[in-house]
Amino acid sequence: MNSALFDPARGYVRLMDGLVPHEDEPLITKTAHNAFTTTNLHQFLTSRGVRALTVCGLRTEQCCETTTRVASDLGFDVTFATIRTVDELTSA
Repeated sequence: MNSALFDPARGYVRLMDGLVPHEDEPLITKTAHNAFTTTNLHQFLTSRGVRALTVCGLRTEQCCETTTRVASDLGFDVTFATIRTVDELTSA
């Protein structure tokens, strides 16, 4: 897998307008199809006692589903918010 595709420094991905975190909020940048493989997200969540996740986002069939499966494999109780995921973006 070429993780460069998911690297924000390459210019292929960016935070959506309105989703920029506040200065005191953590920002975990993933560079793979799921949010766990190339990040410290698992450690971050477990160190805070998080046991349940709701997954939503873009690229349902890629990133969202893969993150959901990996989170479940890691023991999280996962809700997959299908109404809050999209496969492709269209412009109005």
